[in-house]
Amino acid sequence: MVLSSWQTLGYQHACLIVETDSVQEILLLELLV
Repeated sequence: MVLSSWQTLGYQHACLIVETDSVQEILLLELLV
């Protein structure tokens, strides 16, 4: 499981990559700071 975050133009981005078996699921969250 990989969790990375970055901030651009007042937005906080969080990218959560979950790998289960042969399925890769990517969740992208954008939070207004």
